[in-house]
Amino acid sequence: LTTSQGGVVGKLHGLLSDVACRSIVDAAEHSQTWAAQLDTVDRRPEWQHTIYDGSMFMDKDLVPLVEKLAHDAIIPALSTALGLNAQSLELSWAFVRAYASDRRHSFPVHRDRSVATANILLTDPSEFEGAELFVLGDRWAGAEQWSEKEFRRNLPGRVLREPPQKVEYGQGDCVMH
Repeated sequence: LTTSQGGVVGKLHGLLSDVACRSIVDAAEHSQTWAAQLDTVDRRPEWQHTIYDGSMFMDKDLVPLVEKLAHDAIIPALSTALGLNAQSLELSWAFVRAYASDRRHSFPVHRDRSVATANILLTDPSEFEGAELFVLGDRWAGAEQWSEKEFRRNLPGRVLREPPQKVEYGQGDCVMH
């Protein structure tokens, strides 16, 4: 576990192997739930396969892996990083989201409703362009309320793409924020 500044509370390097990442992507690609719903953030097709959503939905093939990752690695790391009792953290939602020119190619700035979020990069960064992860720390509180114009004025690309906002991570790495 490494920690950094800004909104990122930690990284788990190499949490998943490249083979495990590819297996998860393949399982999601073959699901019947891809792009079926509109996203609650921007009302555009999600291009998302939900693995676990509380008790409402469970992908029987991927839930065991997600639960093991959550309970054995991610929740203990978040507990340590946030100074919380591990029993106070629980898995509430897990999904695979696709970004591509013929699918969803961007996602608007938003604030997650969870105490913490864990992102695992499933594709090697050498295989795509763009799709950066930006995590805004306390300095940028309220940014999700800004208009697109205000956001671009306050956080131009040169600022957004500097540490600690831009998160560098590789295939199989987990970023927690």
